[in-house]
Amino acid sequence: MSSEVKLSGDAAGRIILQGNDTITTDQTFTFPDTGGEVLISDSNGDASLTGAIDAKNTAGAWVNFAGNGSIGAQNIRTSYNVSGVEKTGTGRYTISFTRAFSDNDVCVALVSNQNAAWIDNVGASSVSISTADSNFTRVDASLVNVIVYGNY
Repeated sequence: MSSEVKLSGDAAGRIILQGNDTITTDQTFTFPDTGGEVLISDSNGDASLTGAIDAKNTAGAWVNFAGNGSIGAQNIRTSYNVSGVEKTGTGRYTISFTRAFSDNDVCVALVSNQNAAWIDNVGASSVSISTADSNFTRVDASLVNVIVYGNY
């Protein structure tokens, strides 16, 4: 299969880059569309992206882990931009990021299989959280999910 790239423009002043990918269809990159966004689509109009995406509307880090191990490193089931999860005490965890955010102004969402979960501390390179029972006594959680949004 030969590689081809086609660069063209349209009446709206947009630049369109087209090229055949390694699977079956042409990819169209439109820079920018009318909303200032970059569009990437195949011949069916479906978006197809690979690799890391750094955008304000995507999570900068997320993790699913089991927090019921002993003090120390916890079992990460799956993650993005998370270098590790450390259990620092019963129901207390620190999630460290592979790539730090540009500041401490991050948005953190978390859930666990316990009755309560909250954020203890937020930083550019890590967040600390707790999980607790219905009396708000810290207890370990076997299922914890954390999602972090922020700027790089």
